[in-house]
Amino acid sequence: MSTKRIFLWCVPRSLSSAFYRSISTLKNSKCLFEPFAIVRTFGRKEDRDTNGLWGSAFETGFLPTPLTTIPTYDSLKESLLQDRSDLDLLFIKDFPYYFVDPIRSEVLTSPEFNDFQHTFLIRDPKRAVYS
Repeated sequence: MSTKRIFLWCVPRSLSSAFYRSISTLKNSKCLFEPFAIVRTFGRKEDRDTNGLWGSAFETGFLPTPLTTIPTYDSLKESLLQDRSDLDLLFIKDFPYYFVDPIRSEVLTSPEFNDFQHTFLIRDPKRAVYS
């Protein structure tokens, strides 16, 4: 069985979480909710949010789920590229602004991600701002 691997790239307030929730009900699928945010927020110091808002989250122990290791872009890449032949769908919802830095963008521009389908959710800014 060939696993369909789909990225949903979106912006905040675009109803992407509602879309994610509907996809997560599909049988024989695995859905990942903003996995790059985990690396950006709780990863190594050089991978963290450069504006400093979340930089100390790992040291303070504020984690959404217990982590056994510090997440990195490379470890996430390995996880996304694992053999998922037991699944029909691997669905990943995240924000593209984690990849503004050219070094980080190498994670997704590597040839291993050529088999992933990249989709984009766009919402009228007038509606997004008021929601």
